[in-house]
Amino acid sequence: MNYNVFKSLVDVLVKTYKCPNCSAEVNENSIDIVGAAGTTINVDISCSSCKQHSIIKAEATQINANMMDFWANPDIETIKKSLSNLLVNRNRVVNENPIKDADIVSLNKDFKNPELRVEDLFGE
Repeated sequence: MNYNVFKSLVDVLVKTYKCPNCSAEVNENSIDIVGAAGTTINVDISCSSCKQHSIIKAEATQINANMMDFWANPDIETIKKSLSNLLVNRNRVVNENPIKDADIVSLNKDFKNPELRVEDLFGE
């Protein structure tokens, strides 16, 4: 994932995310990256007020504006078709190797272990 896309995602979380338990705002220090691969990022947000943790899974997809017909012909049917194609392509990528919520929780626990070694993450 491109750094600017990653940074933008964190900035959006800081500006818009509210704790689902107490509605408190978050800051960059309360966002922990628990996984990132390709276009997907998984973050653990801890609320500084009520201490609740939330796991957020986000995906950033780059759009090639040169290939999108609606820039030249912005009618509603062309826009619908272009967005539908984006969704089909996204689903094909996601369905090839889906990440399960249990995998994210397991990684989160592993990353909190102060004695974690890189080799431990790739073992069975």
